[in-house]
Amino acid sequence: MSELHSGNRNYSSVDPREIDWPNLSQLVKVAQFIPFALVTGLGMFSAIAFLGADEFDWQPGMMTLIGLGCMLAAIPVSWIVPTTIISAQIRTELSSGNSAVPDPALYEKLGGFFVTRLIIGCALLEGAGFLNAIAFQMEKNPLSLAAVAVCIALILVKFPTTRQVQKWIAERLQG
Repeated sequence: MSELHSGNRNYSSVDPREIDWPNLSQLVKVAQFIPFALVTGLGMFSAIAFLGADEFDWQPGMMTLIGLGCMLAAIPVSWIVPTTIISAQIRTELSSGNSAVPDPALYEKLGGFFVTRLIIGCALLEGAGFLNAIAFQMEKNPLSLAAVAVCIALILVKFPTTRQVQKWIAERLQG
């Protein structure tokens, strides 16, 4: 089942490869910069914490356990919450159209929703990653670094391509 249905409007004939508008490449570049920037900051902080550790403590402390719990919670939440937040907005936007054929303005609005969804999902993972990086800095437990690596990997999984943006928009239009 898709995230939402477009009400009365169903653009079932939309081919993702045909979704294009003048700012598509700019939107994709911005969308790609977001996970890159988040991963860079998290990776740099974690690397500094790692290089500052003279020895490891393999016994998990309270911060390590809290960090691991937050990472485990952030994984599903980073997919569920962004979708929930933008679903009503997308539904409203699609039901307000008066054309049977989507136009570039609609594509651009949906592209903005894609970026919003991406920012929220990546930020949730980054927050869990930073908590684990701080836990590592405090307690020197390698489990915290492993949790940071998982968060970084999951942010990178969200790294968008033009094709993914087009496909996501087409799926929203098809309901």
